[in-house]
Amino acid sequence: MYYAKAMAETAKYDNVDWDVMRSIKRQLEFMKNIVERGSPSPEDVSRITVGLLAIRNLDDSSPEFASWLVELEGGFRHWSSMPW
Repeated sequence: MYYAKAMAETAKYDNVDWDVMRSIKRQLEFMKNIVERGSPSPEDVSRITVGLLAIRNLDDSSPEFASWLVELEGGFRHWSSMPW
């Protein structure tokens, strides 16, 4: 659910030349691809910084979006221990 909301939110920035948003979007796609095939490896997890980017760049202007990104990163980091 958070993934879909986050991707919809990033779409609002498609015409904006902002490296932060491009990085967030790439990382969201990477996370989606990884979990579609299984659990992320420690190396996969180490590549993700969407939560940090959100707190540093979006918390004041878009706190709900920033919160979704932090939640997504947390879920990704703890994917293998989730009660599926």
